[in-house]
Amino acid sequence: MVVILVDQAVISGTRLITQVAVGRFGPDQLGLFGSAMGVVMTMVSLQEALVSTPYTVFAPRQSREKLSAFASGALLVQLLMMSLLTLGWVGIVLWKGSTGGWTGGILLVMTAMIWFAPFQLLREFGRRWMLANNLPRPALLLDVASTVLVVGLLAVAVWLHWINAWLALVLVTASNGLYVCLWLALYRREFPVRTTSPREFASLSWSYGRWIAGEGLCSVIMMYYLVWHLTFFMGEFQAGLFQSCMTVVFLANPFLLGFVSFLGPRAAGTWHKSGWLALWRLTWKSLLFVVAVLSVVAVFLGFAGEWLLVVVFGDQYAGNGPVVTMLGVGMIGLGISYVITCTLQTAGRPDVNFLGSVVSGLFLVVWSFLFVREELMTAATGFVLAVFLGVLVRAIGLWIAPRNPSPPPVEGYPV
Repeated sequence: MVVILVDQAVISGTRLITQVAVGRFGPDQLGLFGSAMGVVMTMVSLQEALVSTPYTVFAPRQSREKLSAFASGALLVQLLMMSLLTLGWVGIVLWKGSTGGWTGGILLVMTAMIWFAPFQLLREFGRRWMLANNLPRPALLLDVASTVLVVGLLAVAVWLHWINAWLALVLVTASNGLYVCLWLALYRREFPVRTTSPREFASLSWSYGRWIAGEGLCSVIMMYYLVWHLTFFMGEFQAGLFQSCMTVVFLANPFLLGFVSFLGPRAAGTWHKSGWLALWRLTWKSLLFVVAVLSVVAVFLGFAGEWLLVVVFGDQYAGNGPVVTMLGVGMIGLGISYVITCTLQTAGRPDVNFLGSVVSGLFLVVWSFLFVREELMTAATGFVLAVFLGVLVRAIGLWIAPRNPSPPPVEGYPV
């Protein structure tokens, strides 16, 4: 777990450095960068649901002889999904550009997504594959190598005063390209091509992952909707201010995402080996641990949020300390939600997660159109309420879920 947490710290630290570099150029560029990252994370959530999560959950049930074919099927399905998502985005950019819906900086940044998204998706798949196969140290080394590259390039761009949202996406693409090349060079032999593997894995991924896909899509939309809403209805400047507050709060992300990356394979192994009661005990221990850590973070943000915001991004972001404090409370809810989500996915109840995300997302959209104007505190309050509403739905679903003594079968796939 320590290695995974360090690895997540490297990833989150790189994202933080990138956002700080862009944010120092101005809130409008940070708003554009946040909007673009929201689109990419939406694509990543679909890949996670239909490829990475099914692979993580069901890889322990494969024999050593079948594991390579299983991995090959996952990779080929991922490549097909990546191609379809990229082509779809090309169509959106051409449509919005030709109709004048996107102009200037928005069009330039969204066009950069055409080459940024595929490398980001490949990198995310490679990392999740290594974690699922108990290879956290190679994953850490690859992340460190790509981080050194992008941080060096960012430093040069900042020194030359060239940095903006578009260039940041280009530099991160170069970093992701290095990661993908190194990963394929090391593990290409682990993915032998099998003509039946993609069809079998696609059957599994749809049977198991369709609810997770819906849940992940709604969750990512909820995480980035306010940035999109502020960008397209109130301007990039307001979106950049809100994104800066979210960035400071997400300093806790290395812990939270790293712990969830550790918990996913651990929960899957516990479920398959020891059944429901062992998974239930693991869930409660994880909840207590996550809530304790994130509560300390929330208290710290309550006292030092304004100071952190100014130190990280500059004086032009001052005055938004209360927004950071409110979002820090929401971080506790996100931690609870992530742990329960992992348990429900492992136990074969992704439909409950989907319901929780739909309720949260709908609430946030309605709240935004009714109450969010120029006041960022109102936006932050809506976000926190939406998070805890989703937690409530998931908690009820977890409590009433059937206590199956063993994992349920998945239709359409031999395991």
